[in-house]
Amino acid sequence: MNWKIKLEKRWGQSLQFGFQCNDLSQDIFRVTKAYISPQTLRRICGFVKTNSSISESSKQIITQYLGKDNLNNHLLLTEADTQFIIPFIQDFFQIPLSSFEDFNYQNACAKIAQRLFEKPALLEHLGPFLAKNPTAQVYFFERLPFLDGLASPYIHYLEMYAQEKQELPSSFFAQALNAYGKKLSMKSWLQSPMNQFLKEGKKNQHWHPFLKGRIKVLRIWDAIQRESWDDLNHCLSQAVLEQQQIFQSTKNKGYFPYYEWILAEGLHLAERYADSQYFANLYIQLKKTNTPFPIEPGYHEAIKVIQFRNAQILGDQRLFTKLKKEIEIKNVIFLGQRYFRIIYNLALLQASYLHTKRKKQIQDQLDEDIAQTGYVYFNQFRTLTTTSFLRFTN
Repeated sequence: MNWKIKLEKRWGQSLQFGFQCNDLSQDIFRVTKAYISPQTLRRICGFVKTNSSISESSKQIITQYLGKDNLNNHLLLTEADTQFIIPFIQDFFQIPLSSFEDFNYQNACAKIAQRLFEKPALLEHLGPFLAKNPTAQVYFFERLPFLDGLASPYIHYLEMYAQEKQELPSSFFAQALNAYGKKLSMKSWLQSPMNQFLKEGKKNQHWHPFLKGRIKVLRIWDAIQRESWDDLNHCLSQAVLEQQQIFQSTKNKGYFPYYEWILAEGLHLAERYADSQYFANLYIQLKKTNTPFPIEPGYHEAIKVIQFRNAQILGDQRLFTKLKKEIEIKNVIFLGQRYFRIIYNLALLQASYLHTKRKKQIQDQLDEDIAQTGYVYFNQFRTLTTTSFLRFTN
């Protein structure tokens, strides 16, 4: 196993000389708060000849620093990748920004992100650079999180981003998305670090509404998992109150319904469809009545998808029919298109009488999307009979 190549990618520099291990040792300690000596690193990287193997404790420290333990050396890059695309992306993210609200720049970053997610070898090579670069930290990880990749190796680069930022809000952001990915892939999502983040988040009222929303959603999921209905009702009441407080504190500065978007999506995953619809309707209402805010327009289409399936389950035929005509699924946030397309297709499959050919197309698309994302959570809804839902004709 070539630890030297992995360490070079993570550190962002070529290890050409043994003395560089002094600086590498310091960087590993900065990130992990665990010490590995420069001499040990020299042995690991081949600057000092030795017959001894790397100790388990050193492996653990390096693995923590790398953010993942299985970099895929078999993923190959083309000459065009190494000679043009990688240098271009690195140069692009080092262009000085006039403003972090530059929407054109955000759109350009979105196109780069799409290219990286379509070719894992590029993401593997550039992931450590993106985690360190201040602009990429905002535009690659924070503004455009890869919702389809929360159960894939992408999550390791998101953890690497949190290591580099070393701020509680950034760490919580990464851990919260990790929890979403685990829930969607039917794994245990409530780990011990998450408990601490939820406690800390309660004390940080200055956090961004996106983070406040995720804190509330995770508390709601936790209450449901524990079957603590008093806690659940308290969380729901607090969510309504917090939304009002956020709106009042920001409405004169221009308001985008971040909090409402997160609550609508999170409550939908919690199968609290009426509560989800409450926040989705608030989102639509506030979007119409407040100053336009520069954000990827696919967010607006995504909330309609949530409304669409909520309407199907709740038996709201008027809204279901209206949204069925309005939704352009290709316009949903492209970095989460499969995720939302699964929700959209489940609503169609469960609510409508479909021709055999069309039903087969939807089922095949569901199979592909669930396989590509790993979001097996949704399989449980495919087995429900349509008699469990109000059925509408096409």
